[in-house]
Amino acid sequence: MCIKNKSRKTGQFIGEVLIGLLFLFAVVGLFLWSVNRIVSSIEYKKSTDVRTVTARVIDYDIKSSDDEYDDYDEYVTKLSYEVDGIKYTGKRTYYREVSIGDEKNVEVYLTPRGKYKMKGYDDPLTFLLACIGIPAGLLLTFIGGMVLVQIIVGHFKKPTGADEERIE
Repeated sequence: MCIKNKSRKTGQFIGEVLIGLLFLFAVVGLFLWSVNRIVSSIEYKKSTDVRTVTARVIDYDIKSSDDEYDDYDEYVTKLSYEVDGIKYTGKRTYYREVSIGDEKNVEVYLTPRGKYKMKGYDDPLTFLLACIGIPAGLLLTFIGGMVLVQIIVGHFKKPTGADEERIE
């Protein structure tokens, strides 16, 4: 068996595994995101206590639009609100200027676990999975792409006399 041929097959197998893992991460990420959205929607619809409370902006981050035609900024805010004497926090995006200390009316609902949650936003578990999944997917894409480039370049290379040597 040719040494170069065996190395090429191993590289191709590794590339296929990495591409498979990339698709697996993407499918699992989309599945978890979808399930979380559905569960949150069902929780909201079945909640016995939905109310509007006043929340205070405790922090924010400005994300500017990269599009030359859209001239707007996104203000991703961290809000603090209180329901029945218990303090909660949540995130909300606004498309107009906000400042720390601003008061906003937000809709909250009682979850089956007995805590209040702002309507329509992900929980910390989904955020954590996104923080792990996005870099992992990018890394796997980069590694898989590099391996595939090596496989393609190696496939079209003409064999030399040294490549044809066989191990006895």
